[in-house]
Amino acid sequence: AAKNMLISKNIVWSEKKLDIDFTKNQLLETYPSATLFPVVVVDGFYIGGYSDLLVAVDKHINESANKSFLIENKE
Repeated sequence: AAKNMLISKNIVWSEKKLDIDFTKNQLLETYPSATLFPVVVVDGFYIGGYSDLLVAVDKHINESANKSFLIENKE
């Protein structure tokens, strides 16, 4: 759902996959409060999951901000 929403809004994003691009331990070292997937990172800061991504996207569109979106996923 997160990827499709970003695509539909023409927002450039990147994705990393668990056990391919990072381990669970690396994820928890970097973002200790990340407990669910997807892990959404905006401009290098962990913001939460999908509902937090919706808020960040609305802010991105309203401010015409140039933000870097990253989704770290387990699948």
